Amino acid sequence: MTELLFLLLPLAFYSGWHSARKRYRPKKNTHKKNLDTHFVKGINYLLDERPDKALNFFLNYSDIDKYTAETFLLLGNSFRNRGEVDRALKVHQNLMARPNLNRTQKEAAMMALGKDFLAAGILDRAEKVFKELLSTKPKNSADAYLSLRQIYEQLKDWPQAIEVTKHIENKGKTQQLRIIAHYYCEMAHTDVAQGQVYSAEKYLIQAKKSYKALPRIKIIQGDIAAYQENYSKALKLYQNVIQDDAYLIAMLFKQLLFVAEKIGSSEKIYQFLVQHYQQSQDLNILEHLLELAYQSNHYDQELETILESDLQNKALSLYSIFKSSQLLESTLKQLSNKRALQLIRQALHNHLQGQLNFQCQHCGYKMNEYLWRCPICHHWDTITKLQ
Repeated sequence: MTELLFLLLPLAFYSGWHSARKRYRPKKNTHKKNLDTHFVKGINYLLDERPDKALNFFLNYSDIDKYTAETFLLLGNSFRNRGEVDRALKVHQNLMARPNLNRTQKEAAMMALGKDFLAAGILDRAEKVFKELLSTKPKNSADAYLSLRQIYEQLKDWPQAIEVTKHIENKGKTQQLRIIAHYYCEMAHTDVAQGQVYSAEKYLIQAKKSYKALPRIKIIQGDIAAYQENYSKALKLYQNVIQDDAYLIAMLFKQLLFVAEKIGSSEKIYQFLVQHYQQSQDLNILEHLLELAYQSNHYDQELETILESDLQNKALSLYSIFKSSQLLESTLKQLSNKRALQLIRQALHNHLQGQLNFQCQHCGYKMNEYLWRCPICHHWDTITKLQ
């Protein structure tokens, strides 16, 4: 709780100065002096790590001016940031009930209260507060729209998310258009899973209008082609995505294997990965090339050359080394060497247990599977493969 001191020091200084100043006017504003002393007493409770006592003092503090209103906001926000949402709600609700707030103070209090409800998971109350705030046409509406968007993302209410995103301009138009394209893709993905191809294609048209370069559009087009049993088209679309963004092979590999099974051969996919890796030298491609080679029991001179060079000269990921040892083990004839490789493979396998494969570039959160949107910071297209 001691970090609250830095938030309250300016007001403590102001209160102390104000009290000292009033000493030279002994018959004026004695009540104000008592209130200043009262406020400092509340700060002392915070410094003594007695938040409930401090909270009662602040809630019973009757005189709100420019400085105390700002401190109430900082105090409540600090409670919320510490996970003490109930206390934050009490502070901000108390502030909202004050009759003498000016417009700026009231807008700030409403914003803080909405964020409290959002942090508490009370989404309907949070939505109501933000909508009420926006109806007053506040000076800074972007924050309210961003919070509303977060609510609609949690509810998977993509049409509403699209609507509020159209009002957000503070992060650049291109960024907002790309996020809107993601929302259309979310609806298209749901429709494909339900076999509603026609409506899915309509959503993809809207996604293209919003942000044509989004790779997810081609992926869903590939999913639609696979659903319609046009596996050659699906394979081509998946390959185009991988050529443009190699890291996306991590989420497309299962689709590639599915298409390979349907066309009755993994050779096309194998050759594609070999050629793409030779051109790009992207280790994301190598990992899945080794996986495909092992699953299809495919080991030729071309792959042997790649492995010999890369194992000696490149800092490969543990996963690549594991897959290399697994593949080499299946090609060896001498038992002693095979046993050695088995031990290496097992040691690497043990090391890989519990390792997370993807990480958000924005907040650092790690996860097992690739996601378009980080579940922690809620940013889109920030997930990358860990090497």
